[in-house]
Amino acid sequence: KGRAIIDICNPPILEDMDYFRPAALHFKEYGNYTDLRPNPNPNSEYGKWIREEIRRCYEGYVRESDGMWVTGDEYFFLNYWPIAQTKLNGESKKGERIIDTAKRELYEETGAINYTIEPISVYSVINKDENEETFGFLYLAEVKEFEKELYNEIEEIVLLDDFPNNCTYPDIQPKLFEKIKNNISIKYKL
Repeated sequence: KGRAIIDICNPPILEDMDYFRPAALHFKEYGNYTDLRPNPNPNSEYGKWIREEIRRCYEGYVRESDGMWVTGDEYFFLNYWPIAQTKLNGESKKGERIIDTAKRELYEETGAINYTIEPISVYSVINKDENEETFGFLYLAEVKEFEKELYNEIEEIVLLDDFPNNCTYPDIQPKLFEKIKNNISIKYKL
């Protein structure tokens, strides 16, 4: 599909990354992703634009002039995730990257000091009372070692075989747990 073949041992540094961020740049300048009016007709300009954005989020985006490309996930992050980050209502500190928030929260809530952590997916929750959608990022951590002493918010550490019944957000957390289980099943072909 016109993609450059990349030597993963000596990858090139992508230049002119703004080429891969058209929706984000439009949002930054105008406060929306497009000036096209939503239209149910799939042949409308809006219909063509939204289908192309969805395709890029799945298949990636190629710069025809030199064959440089980003994956669909990268396209999504470059165009839509920075905007979602600014609307998070979680415990992120100003200027803190999402991965750093996840690591800090993992440590503060569990005392994990030796672990691997990997991103799973973006998720959103709609607060029906306030008619507001907030976003978060789901990570999976494999903890190898905890702090020796309990501190701060940690009362006890309990290792369970299944999801606990008394979670803080019973309408949300079980669904995120299922997402993790599905991801593990696919990754390890269980």
